[in-house]
Amino acid sequence: QFAMIVQDISERVKLQEALDLEHQRVSRLVESTADIIFEIDLEKRYKSIHGKGLEKLHFKAEDFIGKVPLDVFGKEAALRDEMYERALNGESNIYDWQIEIDEKLYYFESSISPIFDKQGSIIGAVGVSRDITEPKKLQFRLQESHRSLKDIIEATNAGTWEWDIPNELLTFNQRFADMLGYKLEDISPLASKDYESFIHPDDFDTVMNTINDVRNKIIETINLEYRLKRFDGTYLWVLDNGKVIAWDQDHQPLTMAGINIDITNIKETEDALKREKLKAETTLLSIGDAVISTDEEGKIIVFNDIADQLTCYPKEEAIYQPFETIFNIIDEHTH
Repeated sequence: QFAMIVQDISERVKLQEALDLEHQRVSRLVESTADIIFEIDLEKRYKSIHGKGLEKLHFKAEDFIGKVPLDVFGKEAALRDEMYERALNGESNIYDWQIEIDEKLYYFESSISPIFDKQGSIIGAVGVSRDITEPKKLQFRLQESHRSLKDIIEATNAGTWEWDIPNELLTFNQRFADMLGYKLEDISPLASKDYESFIHPDDFDTVMNTINDVRNKIIETINLEYRLKRFDGTYLWVLDNGKVIAWDQDHQPLTMAGINIDITNIKETEDALKREKLKAETTLLSIGDAVISTDEEGKIIVFNDIADQLTCYPKEEAIYQPFETIFNIIDEHTH
C-alpha cells in the first residue's frame, strides 16, 4: 500500500520568489552604492560588506567576512572596536577615520547602529562608511584660511566682533576684551542690549542709526568713529568697520561681523593739535599787527582785523583770495 499527502504551496513559493527578488534588488542596490555598508555580529565579526567604496580602498568583501577589525586594520582598529562595542550595547554613534593607500590619505565618516530581533534583543549592528576626503580637504583649506585671517587681524592689533542677529548675541576676540579692560569670558558672548550700554551717550544715536542702515541695505558697511566705556569708567575711541556677512532666504540679516581699532591716541593727538591751532590763531588774530597767512597755493586762510583795516578788505571777502590780490603793494615814490 502507498499513501501520500499533497499540499498546495503555491502561495509560499510565490512569497519565496518575491523575497528572493527583493533580496536580489536590495543586494544590487547595496553593491552599486558609492558608500560601504557592513554588518557585524555580537563577536564584532563582519557578516557582510558591500559597496563600491571597497574598490577605492583596494579591498574585497572576502578580506572582511568572518574577521574582526583587528584582523583587517591592525593597530588602526582601536577606534572601530570601541564604536562597535558601543553599538552592540545599544548606542548608535558616528565617527571619523582615515587610511593611507598608495601614499594618498583618505578620510571616511562611519555611522553604526544596533540591530534588534522581535524580542528587542541586540543581535548585531549595521554600519555605513562614506568617503569624505574632498569635504575634509575643503575644511582644512577653510581652517587654514581662517588661521591666516586671524593672524592678519592679530597683527593689526584689532578687536573683532561677530553678531548673531536672530539670537541677539555678540562674541569678541581677546584683543577686544583687552581694549575694554575685561576678561574675555566676562563679555563674550554678550547680549546686544548689554553692548549698547558701552556706547557713549553722545555717540549712541549715530551708531544705532548706522547699524540699522546696514541691516536695511541702505548702506553696505559700518565705518564709524565712536567711544566705548572701559571697565574703569573711562572711554576709548574706536574705529569700527563691519558688514552683514550672512542673510537668510528672506533676505533678512543673520550675521554681522567687523573689527574695532583703538584710535584713542590718534584722537587725543588730533584734539591737542586742534587746541594748539586754535591757540595760535587766537594769538595771531589778537595782536596789534596785520596777520595774513596762506595755504600752499597762496590762498588766504588767516586774516585778522588789523589786516582788514590796512588793506580795506573785509575778512569774509579776503578769505580764499590769492594773496597778491589782497596785498598788492606799490613803491611809495614811483607808485
